Amino acid sequence: MTSLPVRAELTKLGALLLLDPKDLAYLSHLDASVIRKFREDAMDMMFAADRKRLEGSAAATRMVPAAISAKIATLVIPPRLAARVAGLTESGKAVDLASRLPVKYLADVAPFLDPRRVSAILGEVPNELVSEVAKILGRTGDYITMGRMVAHIKHEAIFQTLAHLDDYTLLQAGFVIEDTSRMPEIIHMLPEHRLISITEVADERGHWLEAMGLLDNLDDSLRRHLVNLVARQPHLMNGLVKCAYDEDLWDVALPLAPLMTEESLQTFVHVDVLHQREVVESLVDAAARLDLWEHVNPLLPLVDSNLGAHLAHALAGISDEHLDRLVGEVTRAGLKDALDAVALHDEKLAERIAHRNA
Repeated sequence: MTSLPVRAELTKLGALLLLDPKDLAYLSHLDASVIRKFREDAMDMMFAADRKRLEGSAAATRMVPAAISAKIATLVIPPRLAARVAGLTESGKAVDLASRLPVKYLADVAPFLDPRRVSAILGEVPNELVSEVAKILGRTGDYITMGRMVAHIKHEAIFQTLAHLDDYTLLQAGFVIEDTSRMPEIIHMLPEHRLISITEVADERGHWLEAMGLLDNLDDSLRRHLVNLVARQPHLMNGLVKCAYDEDLWDVALPLAPLMTEESLQTFVHVDVLHQREVVESLVDAAARLDLWEHVNPLLPLVDSNLGAHLAHALAGISDEHLDRLVGEVTRAGLKDALDAVALHDEKLAERIAHRNA
């Protein structure tokens, strides 16, 4: 199983190295922080390769008026070089220069910037300019650049930009956001109807993986809010569960159960995909392998006969150790009767549980 943070990091590393993330699958066993460190080290090496020449270019900008520097830049300085020079330019001078450059040129420069080196500059760029550049990046599908810049942009600039980006762009940029700690801040800026619309886009265009990535980067309060919004539409909940099965992301989906209202839980246990035997077996396997039984508990009292039969069959096949763990969690939660009701669908499971209750 490849975690969502690792998938996001491989996507960003692929963009830096001009490789398809699938070609980097051999790195998927590494921790996301290790992949990120490698990516940042690679960026540092690229920057250091000709630092002396870049310092000379940066020194030249200090001696030439900004209006003239801007004119020269658009005519003779390629975006990649301009981005690297920016990392050596005093922030006030760089912001003045950026304000005089065509927005299209700035958008061409943005993918080559190392946000760590130009953080002070990004924090001072006027909100309107940030928004205009973001719109171009959104149209060209450069979600990775947008995600990398968010950590360094003012709250007001982000708020102003959100209104100009479509739902698909927000979904994709959110998945590769560099500073995930800003996700709650961004979610709070979006009205409910926009959050639902983004989820609808994920469902319609087959991008539930990215939507799950957003959920994974939120605290329980916001995840509770979002999952109960999703549960208002059964087809959206069905999409979420299907993604958990297809991508083996039960570690993201199952912890949502304790955050759901009873109405949302009813939607969860009645979605079509969860009434397929192989899906239930996958859920139980993940619960055993990752010790997620406490998150399965809220579902037990609500299962119908069809789901109950699939669940009992899957539980009958787990090891004694895992069954002991399940029975212990169920007993602590006061749901022993609910588990016994599920066990009635499989004689073997019923006998194993009765033996433990004796």
